[in-house]
Amino acid sequence: MIGFLDNRHFYTLADGLSKSMSLSSSYFKGLADILADIEPPSPYKDIEPLNKAKRAIGAKLRLLESLTQSYDKPEWDIDSIKIDHKKIGIDNEIIHEMPFCNLLHFKKRSYDVKQPKLLIVAPMAGHYATLLRDTATDALKYYDVYITDWKNARDVPISRGAFDFDSYINYLIHFFEDIGPDLHVLSICQAGVPSYAAVCILEASEDKVKYAPASLTIMGSPIDTRQSPTTVNDFAIENTEDWFEDNLLCTVPIGYPGERRLVYPGFMQLSAFWSMNAARHEKSIKDAMFHYTEGDFERGAKIRSFYTEYLSVMDLTAEFYLQTIMVVFKEHLLPKGELISRGRLVDPSAIKQTAIMTVEGERDDICGVGQTEAALTLATQLDKSKKKHLLIQNCGHYGIFNGKRYRNLVLPEIVEFTNNIDKAKK
Repeated sequence: MIGFLDNRHFYTLADGLSKSMSLSSSYFKGLADILADIEPPSPYKDIEPLNKAKRAIGAKLRLLESLTQSYDKPEWDIDSIKIDHKKIGIDNEIIHEMPFCNLLHFKKRSYDVKQPKLLIVAPMAGHYATLLRDTATDALKYYDVYITDWKNARDVPISRGAFDFDSYINYLIHFFEDIGPDLHVLSICQAGVPSYAAVCILEASEDKVKYAPASLTIMGSPIDTRQSPTTVNDFAIENTEDWFEDNLLCTVPIGYPGERRLVYPGFMQLSAFWSMNAARHEKSIKDAMFHYTEGDFERGAKIRSFYTEYLSVMDLTAEFYLQTIMVVFKEHLLPKGELISRGRLVDPSAIKQTAIMTVEGERDDICGVGQTEAALTLATQLDKSKKKHLLIQNCGHYGIFNGKRYRNLVLPEIVEFTNNIDKAKK
């Protein structure tokens, strides 16, 4: 029994509990659907207190359904966009499939306007790349968009090999080569460090410097976590590598394609994210119930839609997770000039061609102010005309790449930056 409860096997217990809760989720959904179909007798149909009570009970059942449901990877659901009031169809194409990631292209149908190529590098930090659905959709108006669609480690058989921090860098180099020259790259959160490293390696290579991106925009990324350390950074410093290995890694249970693979489970990362802003999440859930009760179903559904995405998490390989903790958060190898990836020195001073833009949120509680901007300071040989920094006031971590602030304040600056880079090259 003790062996079964060992943290390496905790995933089996959690998985069984999740599947049991999913049965409860179906039960709560059924009750909510039945309640929704019940019509009060004619004399009572227009009595608002009774209707309000009905909506309140329905809201609680929907909440229970959401909290007990088992979430798989959400769909991209990017079928079309509007450009200049014209509807443009979108085909989601996999142009390069690798064991742990698909390079996805949102190809526009019947659209002859040539747009700059943009690769969005999604973070591998517990959520699926679909968390950036709106980020990509907004960018599609201005760019020919590609994205890294990372796979859940529990779905990758052990026979496909390992995946670590250095693998991530190599994947990006392959993707830069696949898409070709004149590429702009947008890297978000965790993805900023390996993206920056990939650019450094390409710029230092005589044979592959031609594949270095035209620009790299880094958003809310831990380039140098010694700057304005956050709770996340402190947690990494305070605990040893052995502690992370002994307490946070689990073995994928039998029955999944990646069975017996050692992983950092998505549900543990979700628990960490949730605990950082528990009060805010509690308020959001109460707001959703209030909106449903008051009959404002659109606002209630919007909050519920967010949590459907937020609660969909994926596992990370143990080797990637541990190496990231050590390289980025504990040893600070990149800013210290000591990062070596598979025999290649990652030297920021090698960057001379790729223009760099950094974006930070003033209230980012995951990556403190200055951590991302460090990418500009480290690139000592890059001309000032190819550097840009943007600090968004009163903005948290997610706000810099999703929502109104991203759409109205950040994206226009990125578009202007990349357009100026393209014009300067002509």
